[in-house]
Amino acid sequence: MPFSLSSLSPARLLTRMLPEPETPLPAWPKVSVRRALGQSALLYVAALGPSAVNALDAAANLLGGDLPDLPVPSLTLNVILVTIAVGVCAIGGRRRPGGAPRWLLMTFGVLVGLFAVMVALYRQGALSPALLSVAVSIGLCAVAVGTVALVASLASGLGVTPTFLGVGRPGRADVNRKLLDRGALPFIAAGATAFILTILGLAMPIQPSDGYLSQGVHVLVVGIAYTSITEEVALAGVSAALAAARLPLWLVLALPAVLRSLYHAVMGVPGVGATLVLGAGIGFLYLRYRRIWPLVIMHAVNDGLAAFASMFSRDVWILAVAVAWGATLVIQKIRKRAKQRGERRLLSADATAQAAETVAAATGFPFPPQGR
Repeated sequence: MPFSLSSLSPARLLTRMLPEPETPLPAWPKVSVRRALGQSALLYVAALGPSAVNALDAAANLLGGDLPDLPVPSLTLNVILVTIAVGVCAIGGRRRPGGAPRWLLMTFGVLVGLFAVMVALYRQGALSPALLSVAVSIGLCAVAVGTVALVASLASGLGVTPTFLGVGRPGRADVNRKLLDRGALPFIAAGATAFILTILGLAMPIQPSDGYLSQGVHVLVVGIAYTSITEEVALAGVSAALAAARLPLWLVLALPAVLRSLYHAVMGVPGVGATLVLGAGIGFLYLRYRRIWPLVIMHAVNDGLAAFASMFSRDVWILAVAVAWGATLVIQKIRKRAKQRGERRLLSADATAQAAETVAAATGFPFPPQGR
């Protein structure tokens, strides 16, 4: 096939990089726009609302302004909001099939109970610094598990199962190398976008993950898991609701991307620009393949690399993440081509052996010649 510039069109490049799934996905159930927007607002406010308020407040402080403080600590408010939302959805969805599995709701309840005990001890001054970091870890886990339970409960409101939305129990299909490779693409694009904006003189005011890193490595690890699960699962639920309302594709991609950028406002223009690109890319990947856990894994790896790089330099962490992802994809591409060459050699050897057997059968002479 002769080369032409039309083969480099964005649509064709996108199709080659992100082919359609081998098994066609079922159509989205149809819901009203009002219901979709209501579910999206509930998900965002409960799972990500306090983080967005904190980020906007920090950004306002950097610009010389100030926003009213939250009535309670951010994490405590986050746990309260998720608990209320999960309780309302679980009670309202009792008559509908599907919803969050019982074991997930029980796990969430245990985590919330432990966190409530820790908060009570903290208010009485009976909590040591070590136990305080444990309380933070428990609260982050409660929000992450509660977000998954919330999306699973809202799935019944759409008339589908959690597996339909891609929030079922993770399996081997979720660690498929092709899906992980494709999931890395939005993070590479976001890193490149932020780096270009930083080069243009739009400096990033702070580095990510400092809050978790200052409380210990274990809190950092839990914080990365919390961020990855909460962000991707909640915004995937928003994308699913908007897609079920049959809204235009640009709006289904743009609205979650804008919501994602709100709680990255403290990272300045580079961070907001990067998260807009990242949000649109992840939204497209989710709608294309309807798999959440590969995106969660890629988000966790990205944040881990960013936290590691931020310990050494405040300004180059985005470039380090982009280079690391690019090197990973190049290495995987080389390994894939080597594997394909090995498979072609095996096929060639098999074809030669079959031809020799055919000749031997036709002539009556064994091949290879057998010694006497």
